[in-house]
Amino acid sequence: MLLAETNIEQPVHLNMNPQMSETAEQNISEEMKRLLTVIQQLMKESSVVINLVQQLRPDISEYDRNTIQENLRREFKKALKQDGIQTEVARVFAVHHVCIIVRSIGIVSVERGNSIVVYYICKTIKALYYLGQMITSGFLRRVFSAVIQSLASSAVDVIVRADDFNARLWCLTSTHGKGLHLEHLCLTR
Repeated sequence: MLLAETNIEQPVHLNMNPQMSETAEQNISEEMKRLLTVIQQLMKESSVVINLVQQLRPDISEYDRNTIQENLRREFKKALKQDGIQTEVARVFAVHHVCIIVRSIGIVSVERGNSIVVYYICKTIKALYYLGQMITSGFLRRVFSAVIQSLASSAVDVIVRADDFNARLWCLTSTHGKGLHLEHLCLTR
């Protein structure tokens, strides 16, 4: 029997080519935090958005899910544009955030390290799998490229370091009788 805690934190690294100055990386990190703040505020204060998110149940029909996703995307994009975010950045970030909400994924923080690191939190094992699909399909690369290229001329590589991901997989696939406590073993930055 596999027992695993939920809320699995997965760092995703954004490496720029050519490398950027610390100041440029700081500006990008701050802009990404701003995007995230606008969405988080909307999710707390907008009765329309709160109602839409509450309707996202596991047993919802595909048609209803798509309708809710489209309405959320419109609300997110509108809020981002009202906050002065460029149209293309608002569009791709709205799509990104709808995708992660629907799949029980959130963003914990955006930090600077040897690159910019976006810390996602996956509320289920299935969500961790979906995050992996978003990375390997190039979806996250397209999203973060739009954000970064709006501020600087640089290509973006989106990667999950093998050690980061493998540690989470090891925790999730462990056959120790009681499971592992991910918050102690795997959720450190």
